[in-house]
Amino acid sequence: MTLSIFGTVSPADPVLANDLIEELGVLANAIKNNEPDASARFQAYSDKLVGILNRIEKEGNKERICHVCNAPNRPGATVCASCGATLDVLGFGGIRSITSSENPWR
Repeated sequence: MTLSIFGTVSPADPVLANDLIEELGVLANAIKNNEPDASARFQAYSDKLVGILNRIEKEGNKERICHVCNAPNRPGATVCASCGATLDVLGFGGIRSITSSENPWR
């Protein structure tokens, strides 16, 4: 699992990868401590990771269009080559950083 997170998720979304690694550490402790729900939590985590990996693989083969300047970017890009905006790396909304230049409340 750690290899999938570092090899696939981290290049696409480093923040999400760090969150997944932290969650995996919590799960490892739960398993080590024989917590009653550890097995179910691990299965849910595994299912979530498979879904994320599938979305990254699907999105990785598509040209990325910047939501700020509409410039085309190479598949798998996380930052727009034209304006520098952070791209929605997983392609299903909500999981991405917003750069200060994108902040609509400034």
